[in-house]
Amino acid sequence: MSPTTTDSARSRGVVRRIVQVMNAFTEQPQWGVRELAARLEVPKSGLHRTLQEMAVEHLLSSAEDGSYVASAELLRLASGLVQSADLTRIAHPHMLAARDATHETTLLVAYDDNRRQIIALDAVASDHPIQFVWAALREWTDLHLSASGKAILASLPPTDLVNYFATPRVDVKGRPVTLRSMERELRRIRDTGWAITHGDRIPGTTGVCSPILNGRDRVVGGIVIAWPNRQTSVDEEFIGRTCMEAARATSVGLGWLRG
Repeated sequence: MSPTTTDSARSRGVVRRIVQVMNAFTEQPQWGVRELAARLEVPKSGLHRTLQEMAVEHLLSSAEDGSYVASAELLRLASGLVQSADLTRIAHPHMLAARDATHETTLLVAYDDNRRQIIALDAVASDHPIQFVWAALREWTDLHLSASGKAILASLPPTDLVNYFATPRVDVKGRPVTLRSMERELRRIRDTGWAITHGDRIPGTTGVCSPILNGRDRVVGGIVIAWPNRQTSVDEEFIGRTCMEAARATSVGLGWLRG
């Protein structure tokens, strides 16, 4: 057996063991090493190493008696996965409707309030020959750099806004950005219900975004409509309103009650 084959088999074994451990924690919240080894029918020594490594990665926490419990970080990740799945499922038909109305690429972004960043989850492509390329949005991005982030910034509670700008921020050209410098723009976004930027993050493109709220009135993401610069004129007001309607319909689907 070649070294590559051996490494591949070892990696699969590690992943399989982690999956077994996580399944066990769906049965009960706390396990001792000996008890869990008996339950999984695996050697205690190898399992102990796996549990220690999962604890280092903050997926498990060790108790004083040497047993292990699911960590807050693991629960946060699980909750986030469920939320993202619901968000994508509920948003998609409204994204299709927005794309059909505007003929522009329509995207879904999710907001992580621990990272204080956004990432694109889904997209419905434009039917134009020249389309917005959304691959660049499939990376975690700070909120102040784009329409999608600014729409979410405008929807954050005041304390969260202050906390976001407690970290020094700069724009794509390296210029400082503060809460004070953005106050007027954030107020306009709240008044209209959507944000718009022209080439702020991706040169030669325009994007609008309206925030998505959940049943607790917390922002969880946004609907984005984006397009590359063209020779023909674009009705930005119509696109902004369409974006807002799609975001609000998604919010209602998540349990948000219209204010």
